[in-house]
Amino acid sequence: MTAKLQQLDVLVAQGQGIADATRQVGISESRYYRWRQERGALKRDEVNKPEHETPKGSAQDAAQRSSGR
Repeated sequence: MTAKLQQLDVLVAQGQGIADATRQVGISESRYYRWRQERGALKRDEVNKPEHETPKGSAQDAAQRSSGR
């Protein structure tokens, strides 16, 4: 599912319409919109995770280490 959605995103970004892109990938438009809706819900759930801290080893941490702080 994710691979086909990525293929569709690339095709649409290249200027193809949804109908043409879904036909080329081999799924129906309704399936595309259903998958897009389900995937959108997953993305919202991922955004709501409380992982807003900067991970260790980030560029900001490296800059602080190199400046001697």
